[in-house]
Amino acid sequence: MTESTPEQWVLAIDSARKGIALSLFPVQGGTELRRDVPTARGEALAMELESLLDEAGLLLKSVTAVVVTLGPGSFTGLRTGIAFCQGLCAAGHRKLYGISSLAFMRAQWSAAEAGSVGVLCHARPGYLYVGSDLGQWPHLEHGAKLSQEAFIGEAEGAQLLAPCVRILADRPRPTEGPLASLPGEWVDLTTGMSLAVLQPLLGLLTPSMLWNANYLQPSYAEQATPKA
Repeated sequence: MTESTPEQWVLAIDSARKGIALSLFPVQGGTELRRDVPTARGEALAMELESLLDEAGLLLKSVTAVVVTLGPGSFTGLRTGIAFCQGLCAAGHRKLYGISSLAFMRAQWSAAEAGSVGVLCHARPGYLYVGSDLGQWPHLEHGAKLSQEAFIGEAEGAQLLAPCVRILADRPRPTEGPLASLPGEWVDLTTGMSLAVLQPLLGLLTPSMLWNANYLQPSYAEQATPKA
């Protein structure tokens, strides 16, 4: 059983993309306990959290901070995930932090860069969510968001990302189209993202939800995948 004091643990939840991801990690840093459920919807969050707490040997009262992704991303996933986290924090016993989904992706790359790092997430055919840190990461002014975020077409997105030395993306580099020839190194994040990377950003995030979630995309459940 994991030994800890209640104030040591942070719960992080990402429901912006397909499925849900939950993570528990100590406030001061340490081993991350994680659950990735690519086929689950937001309604399964309570059950998955209970399983994660059992695995960690913790009670819910051990969690004193919650971080949730605010979008852009799936409308239904974000709405359910944010509401769930607001419920966990309603009594005031734990702080609630919100972070842009694009800033969460940017946090996956911790190495210092000579130039800016770009982030790319596909929204729907022909459209992207893109962001750039403009060489300022992390930055007190932009802790919850990247300094530049946009919902734009692929051609415009390629122009925005062209100066970036590295591009963090939610899928492999395409073989054709405007994104295929981007000069920056392409980093495919489809193998999984760590929620524990948010731990160093807690001091930069406002412990409240002062800006609205970004509901731009239909839920993945509403985007029927053609059957073979």
